[in-house]
Amino acid sequence: MTPDAVPSRRLPEQQRSKVRVEAILDCAAELIARDGIDAMTMSELASAADLRLPSIYRYFPGKTAIVQTLLERYETLVRARLIESIAPAGTVQDAREVISSVVRGYWQIFRDDTTYAAVWSAAVANPDLARIDVENTRQTSALIADVIRGVVPESMQYDVDQLVFTCNHIAGSTVRFATLLDPDEAERIVDMLVDHILPTALGLSGTAKS
Repeated sequence: MTPDAVPSRRLPEQQRSKVRVEAILDCAAELIARDGIDAMTMSELASAADLRLPSIYRYFPGKTAIVQTLLERYETLVRARLIESIAPAGTVQDAREVISSVVRGYWQIFRDDTTYAAVWSAAVANPDLARIDVENTRQTSALIADVIRGVVPESMQYDVDQLVFTCNHIAGSTVRFATLLDPDEAERIVDMLVDHILPTALGLSGTAKS
């Protein structure tokens, strides 16, 4: 199956319907965070949202479509924050600040909103949604690569996009791992990722462009 095989959902057109869909998604996120995607049923979701079951199915053919929509909602937030926080890097220090801003912003979302971690876990457990998540990572990586490309060492210029894509995956995995740790240790892990691991991997361990 491909990402296109994920069951399609009905897109709301009227404002009242949009509000209803957002309410359904909010309830679904809470249930997934509390009980996990496998335990959540569409009937339970309808009860939590104070709606009849047919009203849920009117917009979402099943749980997979709900998880996909939640994932898209979070990815839209991540991408918006990414665009706000990056600018073309003229020096190595600029590039390091871009990396720091991106990773710490992602960490803040994951740390402060426990439903994101639950939704992401539910998404990657589904092969089709996992492919969508990989594509989202590839797109955000391309944005980052474009702004740091000019200061990455010449020896690494041959494949900057793949390098950033790999580092982005490492950063995401580390941030998700950090949510399982004691808060102080988690912050140290993120600091190490931002200050040492990623700059070294990207050839940004210096302080100025040569």
